[in-house]
This record gives sequence, C-alpha cells and structure tokens, in this order.
Amino acid sequence: MDSTEILALLEKPTRYRRRFVYQIRDEAAVADIVAALRASTQPHTRSLLCYILNLRAGAEFFEGRSSETKQAIPALIEALADPDEDVRGGAIDALGHIGEMPYRILCNDVQREGAKSSPGLASELFCYMPLHNIWYGIIL
Repeated sequence: MDSTEILALLEKPTRYRRRFVYQIRDEAAVADIVAALRASTQPHTRSLLCYILNLRAGAEFFEGRSSETKQAIPALIEALADPDEDVRGGAIDALGHIGEMPYRILCNDVQREGAKSSPGLASELFCYMPLHNIWYGIIL
C-alpha cells in the first residue's frame, strides 16, 4: 500500500473513514504513511495519519519490537507547525509513543528557542508533558 492508496482510502467521501485506520496501520510501510502525511492537504487526513503512526508505535512497544516508526520523527516534528490543532496534538501523541528521546529533545528545543517564536506550540507541549510523564512513564 503506497501513499497514493493511503490518501485515496482516507480522503474518499465516506461516513466513517476510521475503519481504514487499522488496515493502514497493519499493511502500509512507515515511509508510505509519512509520504501521505506530507502530501495530504486535508487536516482531518493528516490528523488520522498522525494517529496511525501513534497506534503503530504503541503496538511495536507493547509487542517488544524495535520501533520502525522512529523514521517518522522528522515528519511528526514538521506536523507540530501544522495550522490545525488536531494535527499538532496527534503529532505530540505519536512522538510520545515513539519514545522518550524524541519528545525530550523536542521539549528542550522548544524551551530553548521555540517559546519565544512560537508560544502556542510551547504551551501545548508543556501542558501536555505531565500527561505523558504519567501515562507513558516518561521521566523528563
């Protein structure tokens, strides 16, 4: 399943697009999900793609597998600048599931530089941090 097929599934007119989420999570390569995330012009689709990466990272973690979703980190960091709040929130969730280090590095970068230039993003990350500390067991 390539990025074009992923976008076709998620963007076709239907009442309930989420039924394709698990199919994409299980069948698509991470690189194709990332390509679809970067190519999509629909905020709801980008949000679903972040959610799919989040689900995949969680499944890999609970199955004790090495996380293939780490290759999505650059695209998820790009998604933090998305104009849509749901996309930004989905990217934060996915980064939290991928692992502690990307989230820690991201928070440190925002604290050092982003808080001045992007107070909205900084507040989203810092307000979200305690939930990740408790929910995912991340210790910052």
